[in-house]
Amino acid sequence: MKWYPSFRFQLDDYKKGVFVYYVVIIAVTLFFGGLSFVLSMPEGAVTIISGISAITGIFLFVAGLCSFKETFLMGLQNGVGRKSSFWARQAAMGVICAVLAVMDEALTLLFFALGYTSGRWRARSLFEELNAMSWKMELSLGGNILLSILFSYLLFLALSALGYFITLLFYRLPVVGKVLVGAGVPLSISILPPLLKMADTAFFHEAGRRALYPAAEAFGKMAFGAAPQTMAFCLVLAALFSLFSWLLLRRAPVK
Repeated sequence: MKWYPSFRFQLDDYKKGVFVYYVVIIAVTLFFGGLSFVLSMPEGAVTIISGISAITGIFLFVAGLCSFKETFLMGLQNGVGRKSSFWARQAAMGVICAVLAVMDEALTLLFFALGYTSGRWRARSLFEELNAMSWKMELSLGGNILLSILFSYLLFLALSALGYFITLLFYRLPVVGKVLVGAGVPLSISILPPLLKMADTAFFHEAGRRALYPAAEAFGKMAFGAAPQTMAFCLVLAALFSLFSWLLLRRAPVK
C-alpha cells in the first residue's frame, strides 16, 4: 500500500484547483447566459453555451504540466518508490477525470434546464456538439448522457497524460535540450509546413501532397470518423503517453 499516501496526496493537491476552476466556469457561464436577458436580441434568437469539457480538458492538461516534481520528491522523502508513485498518479487521474466528467455533464444539464425555462439560451456538452456536427448518432437521452460522460473521461485521461509526459520530458532533459525542445517544436510547427509545401511545389510538383493526402484522410476517418473511434483513439493516446512517462520516470534523478 505504499502507493496509497501518494494517491491521497495527489487527490488533495487537485481539490483546491478543481474548486476554483468550477467557480470560475459557473460564474462566467451564468454571466454570458445572463447577457441574453439584458441585450436586445432578435425574436427567436437563442444563445448556445457548449463544450465545457473542452475547457476542462485544457485545465487538466495544464494541471498535468504542474503535477510532477513536488509529488515525486515528496514521495521519495516518504519512502514511496518510483513505481508506486507512477501507479498512484494513474489511480488519482482515473478518479479525478471520472469526477470531472460527471461534473461537466451535471453542469451542462443544469445550464440546459435553466436556459430551457427562460427560452433565451441553450447548453450542450462537447459530445453533443461534435455529434451534431459530424457523427450524427441517434441516441436516447440516457445513452447520450452516458456516452458524453465516457467521451469526456477518455479525453481528460489523454490530455492529462500528455501534460504529465511533457513535464517529465522537460525534467529529464538537460538545459540545452529544454531550450531546443521548447523553442524548436513551436518553430518547427510554424515554419516547417510552409517550407515543405514550397519545396514540394517547386521540386516535386505537389507529388508529396498527393501521396500523403490519402494516408492523412484514412487516419482522420479512423481516429475521428465516429464517436467510438475517437474515444478509442483517446484511450490509446492516454496509454501511450503513460507508458512514455513511466520510461522517463523509472530512472528520473533527484534534482
